[in-house]
Parts: sequence; structure tokens; C-alpha cells
Amino acid sequence: MIFEDIGILVHKQKYSETSLILTIFTENYGLQKGILKGGMNPKVKSYLEIGNILNVVKKARNESSLGYFKLELQKSYLADVLYNSIKTAALVSICTLINNFLAEKEPYADLFYSTKTLISLLSQPDFIKYYLKWEVLLLNYIGLGLDLSQCVVTNNKDNLYYISPRTGKAVVQGVGEPYKDKLFVIPELLKSNNLQNYEINNNDSKQVFTITSHFFNHFSQEYHTNLPFSRQILIKNFCYNVK
Repeated sequence: MIFEDIGILVHKQKYSETSLILTIFTENYGLQKGILKGGMNPKVKSYLEIGNILNVVKKARNESSLGYFKLELQKSYLADVLYNSIKTAALVSICTLINNFLAEKEPYADLFYSTKTLISLLSQPDFIKYYLKWEVLLLNYIGLGLDLSQCVVTNNKDNLYYISPRTGKAVVQGVGEPYKDKLFVIPELLKSNNLQNYEINNNDSKQVFTITSHFFNHFSQEYHTNLPFSRQILIKNFCYNVK
């Protein structure tokens, strides 16, 4: 088996004195693990930074074998975030969530392009609004997507106000009011279709992080995986009292 693709480096670990095992999120072949011979060479390690965009060739005996990578650097965004601990935390959080939460070898082309775009936007002062929207998108790909298209009770598409923490579905204000202490209020950020002109504030961040954390925690407990510590850095910086 052999394929060529473009990918985002999301994880690396030492395999031998000279080689690494890499996990790369590819456009057409999903999350792929493989061995990079000579990966410990200083000249090679220089382009093996988490979040780098790579041209990828993978060779393996069959679908189930680990296989070997041949890589070429296409683009690195590390310089855009390196001297900003918050933006670095965002980059690490993106890559760790993908590595820990996505099923291997499943194609996620739309998520790949959204992730690639998000990484390129980390240099922006208000990058957090794009990051938060991306977390909501990731929930959809792990089977916990929010449905804000209509009220789950009345099918009404207007006056949507709450989100059910059990189903992720929207509820109109009148229906949800008696249970408001048990429901999430839909953040204004999630209603916006024009992120470029949207001015985010810490209350937006807190509301969205509270919702995504609730569903991520549910997923991590069920599948025994971990949320990245770097994500906690973002939460502490942009909002408070979110677990």
C-alpha cells in the first residue's frame, strides 16, 4: 500500500535511537501513524514541529501495518505563535484533540481544511473565536454535534435560546424556561455567520468553553482519553470557572 497526501503533524514519539513514530492528520486518509526513519536527525527534526503542514508519502505492507513515512515540509506556522504562550497552547490543543479524539484512518476532509485554516489564523489577535467554532465542529465529527437548526420539541426555527446538555439540541425560550437551570444558553458566537466581523468577549468564550467542555468530558470518560492540558491554559486566559 502506498499513498501521497497533504497532512498536519499532530503527534510524535521516539521509536528508536534514530527514528520516530509520527501521527499525521491527512486530507484524504484521516489520522495516520507511521515510522519516520532518521527522524532524530537534527536536520530532519527542524521541520517536525507539531502543527506543521507536510507533503506525505506513506508506504506499508497492508492497511493494518504501521508503515513508513517520507515527508517534505510545505508550511510551518510555528513562528507565528512561538513567542506567545496562549497561541502556542491553542496550537498544541488543536493537535492533541485531533490525536486523542479522532478515529484512525477515517477520512475527515472538511475537518482537515477547517483545521488547516484555523492554524493559519492563530496569528490573529482574535483567534479564539475561530478556535471556539472549531471545537464545536470537532464535536460533530466525534458524534456529539450540536443541532441549533430548530427546536427539538416544537420544530420551530425562531427564538432558539437553550441547548440541552443531554442531546446537544436547541430549545426555544418558552419551552426551556421551566428547566433553565439545567440548560445551556446558546452563545451569541454560535449564532453568528460572520465571524470576521464578530467582536468576541470573555463571556462568549466562557459560554462556548462551558458547552464544549461538557461534551468533551463526556466523550473522554466514555472512551478513556484525555483532554489536553494546553486547553486549560486557554480556558484560564479567556474565561473562568470552566471545568
